[in-house]
Amino acid sequence: MNRATRPFRLHPSEEALRLAELADDAQGRQNSYAYRGQARALRGEVPAALADFREALDWQHKVDGDDESLYSSRGIFHTHLLARLGRRGESQRLTEANLAVLAPWGEDDPDKAKCRLILALLQLASGDVSAAERLSYAVRDWALARDAKEVLCWSALVQARIELARFSPPLPWRGEGESPVSHRPNHPSPNLSPPGERDFSSAQAALDEGLKIARACGFSLYHIDLQLEVARLRLLQGSPSKALAALRTALDETCPANPETGEPELLASKDPGCGYAWPIPEGLQLRAEALLLQAAQKLDATQFDRKPATSSRPKSVNSSIKPKPASTSLWICGGLSAIRFERTPTSATRKPAGNTTTGPRRLTEYSQLSSRDSSRDTR
Repeated sequence: MNRATRPFRLHPSEEALRLAELADDAQGRQNSYAYRGQARALRGEVPAALADFREALDWQHKVDGDDESLYSSRGIFHTHLLARLGRRGESQRLTEANLAVLAPWGEDDPDKAKCRLILALLQLASGDVSAAERLSYAVRDWALARDAKEVLCWSALVQARIELARFSPPLPWRGEGESPVSHRPNHPSPNLSPPGERDFSSAQAALDEGLKIARACGFSLYHIDLQLEVARLRLLQGSPSKALAALRTALDETCPANPETGEPELLASKDPGCGYAWPIPEGLQLRAEALLLQAAQKLDATQFDRKPATSSRPKSVNSSIKPKPASTSLWICGGLSAIRFERTPTSATRKPAGNTTTGPRRLTEYSQLSSRDSSRDTR
């Protein structure tokens, strides 16, 4: 069951597991548990997915007679979920262990490239953009040399996120025991100049490359993730209507097959046949930002002019107030971005609750709205 192309229903992996149990096939069980764990992970069923990965690990130990962590695709499924959950230290350690096991398998093994893409995402999340870019470029070169379409599509997605990170302040969120991103010297200062003065061509090129491959090959899940990054780029460019169009494609509107071009159907994440839950809370957050920016642009910046209020304040107070950016509509949109969520996919429809890795989203306000510049942040 390929992550890139198939909707993640449980039926194939459930049936494979049933047959493996009937045959008492340990090799089959370790793979079937891992695939069911991946299906559940992408549907947002985190506790069940983690339980399946533990079962896969137990059966792997029985097959191999050692105590290695999950490796090959089984390990990739597991560590990618850990990365999504913000367990970056654990994900990095297990991904590096996976690469060590795969070392004798030769450089043509695509699992090595996928491990390096997970490491690139982890480096980006920790604030080391340069390290993330080195890994992403290396994987892209590997994929181009072998015409490895899925890896090439994933690397384009990672590269787009890297490029967009250059225009956004880092999240001061951190994993357990890690220092704040803002204290890390390898994260470049974001380019917060007005949209017209910023060069988004590299981000656009990466998105174009990824979308071309996703459409040609029917990689629905990558197509959804790429559309989210398109929406993020359009917001940075100050084009909320184009951001909303990308979000409709990602969340709501399945793209039908095109008989003339041969392009297959591309499912939206809310399509009943898809079940890919992770983009939904992120997409809803981006949609809220786009609608707020759109409203601010329609009302015009003069509607939010705060100058008249200064006449009634003492001069000592006025001099201590930091002026806001000229583009008030972007500042307003940035205000919503000042409040971010650590999400699991199920959080989009539940009320806030306790601090658990599988529970609803937890509100994290990382800067005072009154002192924010016009800025955005990425995943």
